[in-house]
Amino acid sequence: MEVYYGRNYWDHEKHGIPLKRISVQADTEKTLPTEGALLTWGKGELFIPALYVGEEGVVFDLCTKVELSEIRDFSRKVQEYMDSTGKSQAELSNEEYERFEKLSPFYADFAVELSLDGQKLERGFMCGVTWIPADINDEPSSGEAEALMKEYGCSREYGWAFERRMYQWSDVPVLEPGRAFFSFRAEKQPVTVAYFTTAVTDNFDEPVIRTEFTHPLSGDKHVLSVHSFEAGKLDIETGPGAGMKKEKRRQWEEMEYPSHYHTLAYTVRPAVPEEELTVQDCAEGDRPRRKGEEAMEDGPTSIFIGGKKAVMPVFMKEEGEDASDVRTAVSSLHFEPAKQVKWRVVLHVKEHEDVEVRVKLSE
Repeated sequence: MEVYYGRNYWDHEKHGIPLKRISVQADTEKTLPTEGALLTWGKGELFIPALYVGEEGVVFDLCTKVELSEIRDFSRKVQEYMDSTGKSQAELSNEEYERFEKLSPFYADFAVELSLDGQKLERGFMCGVTWIPADINDEPSSGEAEALMKEYGCSREYGWAFERRMYQWSDVPVLEPGRAFFSFRAEKQPVTVAYFTTAVTDNFDEPVIRTEFTHPLSGDKHVLSVHSFEAGKLDIETGPGAGMKKEKRRQWEEMEYPSHYHTLAYTVRPAVPEEELTVQDCAEGDRPRRKGEEAMEDGPTSIFIGGKKAVMPVFMKEEGEDASDVRTAVSSLHFEPAKQVKWRVVLHVKEHEDVEVRVKLSE
């Protein structure tokens, strides 16, 4: 198999010089279910059979092996949920997608940092493909997946996920490396911890909405207090800039886009770092439509802005708080103003420990 830098699995054109393959020798001292595996993560075992090295950078295929029973169990749960709700995949909410992502045995909530002979490389783009037996997937796997299965001698008694990851040199290229250092950095994952509802009102004497939630890792109790809830409307009629091509402008002018939204101002006590908490609209926004027609089946559905500080025009100060503590969230977009909005409080937490793996390399 020839591997070229900067090319994904589906790019079959040959560009430049193929990268040199260097085999990865897994640490034989580790006790892992399968010989040659680097580590286990979630429900899968991770392998990196080889590095591909060249002047442009480094490429490797991260191969994840999963038991077929886990895949069948996941497929059954998804189908049962679809049947019970009557929803199609396109109708799933962001929250439902998050839930199924975490249930998937192929779910990888990590980034991988790579160093060769002490030089830390810079991460580039990645692509992925899966191989699942046809009796589970209801359709044959792609030719790209089949080629990877053959190249790396992957057993067909399991399911496989392949991720091709690209890295750029940060210094002089190391074309004959002897050691590699892989650092698997667990990424923060969204966890919904509470819900609350706000409604438009002219009664400024209503009490502040307070929602309690518990941090899923620390167990600490927090209180989110809502200080204002206001309607807004985007100025969409002005359209794109004057530099847009005529055809694109015509397409824009044929479409109608939702523009009504609500802005929420809130505080959290004890404070949670801004990057670790967002407040999101539970509802999906209205989809763009051609003027005079119903909403389209595809297109953007919603926006939200979380973690930003702002001073809202209506701010009911509480003890120990001031306007600089206020954060904002923006609801989904609709063609007509919503009478109320159901929100979810989302914490972004690191659910796994980082794992570091050192390996020997050989041509």
